[in-house]
Amino acid sequence: MILALLFAYYGYKKAEAAGRNGIAWALIALAVFIGTQLLIGLAIGIFLGFGIEAFGWSDSLIENYAMLINIAAIIGGLIGGFAVLWYLGREPATNQYVTPPPPPPNFGGEQ
Repeated sequence: MILALLFAYYGYKKAEAAGRNGIAWALIALAVFIGTQLLIGLAIGIFLGFGIEAFGWSDSLIENYAMLINIAAIIGGLIGGFAVLWYLGREPATNQYVTPPPPPPNFGGEQ
């Protein structure tokens, strides 16, 4: 929970420093951190459930590896959260033209 709040806080601070909407980016950082954890846990659960049904693995497999599943989910959440913070820390791309654009066409015959 503390990590989720830290990602929201730093997402807000980095977005405000970059001139972006801080509240929206705080929510995005929070959602990415928590969502990544949920998706990784769900994917591992589906994989183990498939193995239990299809290959007859032990029914207590999920309980035995619950700590490893949680660690994998937290690491995935950290990677996702840091990816959002990295994105916010990048300099926005600017279009620098060597020559100015051509003047607009003259359709009315004004001179």
